[in-house]
Amino acid sequence: MIEKMSIPFFLRKNGDYSKKIFYLNIIFCLVLLTPADSTIIHVQDDYSTIQEGINAANYGDTVLVEEDIYFENLDFIGKNILVTSYFMVDADTNHIDSTIIDGSGSGNVVIFQSSEGLNSIIMGFTIQNGDATWGGGIRCIGSSPTITNCIVKDNTANWGAGIHSFGA
Repeated sequence: MIEKMSIPFFLRKNGDYSKKIFYLNIIFCLVLLTPADSTIIHVQDDYSTIQEGINAANYGDTVLVEEDIYFENLDFIGKNILVTSYFMVDADTNHIDSTIIDGSGSGNVVIFQSSEGLNSIIMGFTIQNGDATWGGGIRCIGSSPTITNCIVKDNTANWGAGIHSFGA
């Protein structure tokens, strides 16, 4: 099921999520920040893999990923999109532990290599088991993505096992 939605941003107040600020911020984003034609792509309903969701996404879309372990390696392919777990929906950190991108020891788990900018966002995942020469977990080449509320663990590389950035 694909539906229309904007990309909400979270604000903190004294270390806790403020529901009032959260909902006001969603309204603000709905009105001002989101392209009129943005779409939510659901991984497991619309597409079976995260990469298929990324491939189908257009500027400003959200790829919303169900809790599970995904054995794949992701490339944002230059897209300004939000790829997120259900952490975005309710700020429950349990979603981060339960939505895992596992590279199975074959290359970078996530790579940004096509001039992705701040609007290329990955949020709310555990990123693990990458194995590469550079950036086993996440590799950024000439890109400046936003990586937020992610756990990057158990990755190996000669340089930057968790995250490696070059030319960002």
